[in-house]
Amino acid sequence: MNSDRNESAKGNVLIVDDAPENIRLLSAMLQQAGYEVVSAEDGVIALEIAKSIPLDVILVDIDIPGLSGYEVCSQLKAIPETSDISVIFLSSSNDVADTLRGFAVGGADYISKPLELPEVLARVKVQIEQRQFKKGLEEQNQILQAEISDHLAAKEVLQKAKEELELLNRIDGLTLLSNRHHFDEYLEGNWRQMQREATFLSLIICDIDLFYLYGEVYGHEQGDHSLQTFAQAIVKSLKRPGDISSRYGDDEFRIVLPKTDASGAITVAKHIQQELQNLAIAHTKSPTGYLTVSMGVSTAEPTQQKSSQVLLNTAASGLYQAKQEGRNLIIFKMASPSEPMSS
Repeated sequence: MNSDRNESAKGNVLIVDDAPENIRLLSAMLQQAGYEVVSAEDGVIALEIAKSIPLDVILVDIDIPGLSGYEVCSQLKAIPETSDISVIFLSSSNDVADTLRGFAVGGADYISKPLELPEVLARVKVQIEQRQFKKGLEEQNQILQAEISDHLAAKEVLQKAKEELELLNRIDGLTLLSNRHHFDEYLEGNWRQMQREATFLSLIICDIDLFYLYGEVYGHEQGDHSLQTFAQAIVKSLKRPGDISSRYGDDEFRIVLPKTDASGAITVAKHIQQELQNLAIAHTKSPTGYLTVSMGVSTAEPTQQKSSQVLLNTAASGLYQAKQEGRNLIIFKMASPSEPMSS
């Protein structure tokens, strides 16, 4: 038998016996049954053969020159490349201790001499079928593992796509700020959170002054660019991760400031106003000659007796007052009866 497995054979068998007649009889029977057969007369040669060619079953006499059948089996089981070969011991001994020793060193079966050839053939067939069945299971397991890996990879891609879609659903496409849907959810969630923590929640509503006239003079494309620039100015003015800004309408922006009192909210509003002034975006229809913004600022201590609408209404009232009083103003109102503060 050469070193390449004969794919048409039922299996490859090594016979190890120092009796030439036994080798001859076993070889003839196995070859007639469709197995490929190779033989050796001592244990050392048997190990070399097992390491060099693929084998399914080894029939080994316990009492052979060089190494005993037990030693051959023990060494085969210690080598990963040969550990799965089925070893069937052949022995003239009927001693139970010998049989148990054979199984202890890794033998798969034990046949007593004199040999009954049909019995030997049947036991070889069982070992090869079990080996092939095990190999089939291993191949199926590898295929299953690959499918699971592919499934997990596909699931990861789908999850990433889902997250990206969810992000797109929360983002304003022009300014990359939060959109109005995300703002509504975020404000409501923070109202409940600040209520539990018994702390302040502030809101700023910004409206770019006379922006409809800006669009008439400078065009739609330049208008979009100015909105993007103003959005960046807002982001630059926010210092904490919990603060979010949102484009709520065409030229209306809203900013949620969790855990921020009146003084902190007014400070943020002034920073936004200053950032826009520093940009000095020309607006010939504005009294100042530049793009300006009006802001309504409100702070509340969320309670179960109030809703976030109170904060919204109060900030909107401040914005309306800023517009009425000449624009480019910040009007603060507490979300409870109090006098407005202007800046």
